[in-house]
Amino acid sequence: MGGRAGDRCGRRIVAVHQGWCRPAGPRVKGISREQALSLVAGDTALTCQRCQPDTQLSVL
Repeated sequence: MGGRAGDRCGRRIVAVHQGWCRPAGPRVKGISREQALSLVAGDTALTCQRCQPDTQLSVL
């Protein structure tokens, strides 16, 4: 992965959303809370500004 976050298919993760977020689109793959925490803690720019998963995960 070369230091970039990605899924098992080698695609780069571009955003972390909450499950109900509409802009997430049809290509969204669910991840565990621990994975989301790790991604958000590593790069807060990955959080969706609309659904704000960092707030739900208590990462400020």
